[in-house]
Amino acid sequence: MPRNTGDQSKSPAFGRTALKDANAETRRKAVDALEVGDLIYIPGHVMMMLGRIDGRPYVIHDTNGGSILGPDGKRRSLKLNAVAVTPLLPLMFTDTERYVDRMTAVVRVATPAQDAP
Repeated sequence: MPRNTGDQSKSPAFGRTALKDANAETRRKAVDALEVGDLIYIPGHVMMMLGRIDGRPYVIHDTNGGSILGPDGKRRSLKLNAVAVTPLLPLMFTDTERYVDRMTAVVRVATPAQDAP
């Protein structure tokens, strides 16, 4: 596996869904199709899908916290600076751009086929 996230997201070693120029509907479908273990790439960052709670996808990633929109619609900073489990959909990159809007690829890392006995 390549060292940096940009090269990882394009590696021919894994099945991937390219999303760099995808529209919002294509991104929504990609999020709906996420499976446990899928790697989600945004520029300079990678997250791993852990599962869903009440239908909402949760990811694990090394983060400084990012931000979410509060009930008042204002962006609130989450200061973590650690490996954390967070919900994917409310994560904001800017006041108007979500992490999902920045997804460049989803990579499905398959387990090697097992030989039948």
